[in-house]
Amino acid sequence: MERGAFISAISVFFALISAIQIPLLMAWGVLTPMRAVLSAGALVPLLAAMPLGAALARRMSRAMFDRIILALLTVVSLRIGVDAFLSLR
Repeated sequence: MERGAFISAISVFFALISAIQIPLLMAWGVLTPMRAVLSAGALVPLLAAMPLGAALARRMSRAMFDRIILALLTVVSLRIGVDAFLSLR
């Protein structure tokens, strides 16, 4: 998948997931007002780093971009698997 198409697709995916997740977390009492403020604060470094990430992405090859994405997805999936395994204990 092209870099631009991937970025667009993943952005839409996360926006849709958030649109469902945020109201449910609030209804269940998981997303409290304090946690919402902390989450909003976490957006500051994320938004500040986005131009840096965009500049780095423009300077790397498609193959390198794909390898980095696959590596990140592998790490995330392993983390989810380990957390799920440890929660069974």
